[in-house]
Amino acid sequence: MIIFGTTFGWADLALALSVTFLSVGTAYLPSPRAKSICFSIPLPFSTAFLSIRQPVDATASIGFLTISAFVWIAWFLYTKKAWSILLAELVALTFYCSVSTVVPFFVPHSGTVETFAFWISWGIMLPLCLAMIVWLPPKQESHHKSPLPVPVKTLLIFLIVFAVVFAKSHIRGFMTAFPYVTCFAVYEGRHSLYTLARRMPTLLLSLMPVFLICRWLPEHIGYFGALAVSWAVYIPCFIALDRFYSRRDGALLHESAEKQAAAIEPPLGE
Repeated sequence: MIIFGTTFGWADLALALSVTFLSVGTAYLPSPRAKSICFSIPLPFSTAFLSIRQPVDATASIGFLTISAFVWIAWFLYTKKAWSILLAELVALTFYCSVSTVVPFFVPHSGTVETFAFWISWGIMLPLCLAMIVWLPPKQESHHKSPLPVPVKTLLIFLIVFAVVFAKSHIRGFMTAFPYVTCFAVYEGRHSLYTLARRMPTLLLSLMPVFLICRWLPEHIGYFGALAVSWAVYIPCFIALDRFYSRRDGALLHESAEKQAAAIEPPLGE
């Protein structure tokens, strides 16, 4: 089906449905960890990858680096500067859209410049992920569920998704990395934005082998085959990283709670 010169196929419909499903999940799952897991599931990436039918290039990796910045920008403006969450998210989204509009003009589909940009983006992401894992401590944040009706949320999601699909021929790999679910996860997780931002390495590190597979294998086994192999790799990587975070955070939060309890407990005999 062609609408205003843009072709909409089954992959575009699958993209809209997957974004709707995950966004509703981030809205109604109360725990910060559950919200971060839900927004990290790469269903939108998968359907967008099948929709644009292009091997993963540098714009996709730069896009996910920009998503990480998106979450941290929203966290900083909302938590540290006391901006409204909508305004903070608007600034973050404007930053993302600006990058996704400008970068494709300077990064070609292939060649030396594209390869250099692809590896440079990962050369930035990997140290950032390791730094977040090592230096950012866990925090106990509040649970939250959306009070909005599902139909209203669904309508907003579809408007955003199809606006991006209209521009898919220009933004290229940024379409696979567009913060579809993140836009809603940031709003719905505004009471636990630190957890959402801090656990970004779970998503990014799990996606690196996915990007390599979807970059090199489509010409050999097709887009469906490459995507199937990438999911087979992604799932165990993501589970391992999530368990690492959960076990370490649980131990650190328990230790912190014990120290706080010891600090406020009066000495014996008083």
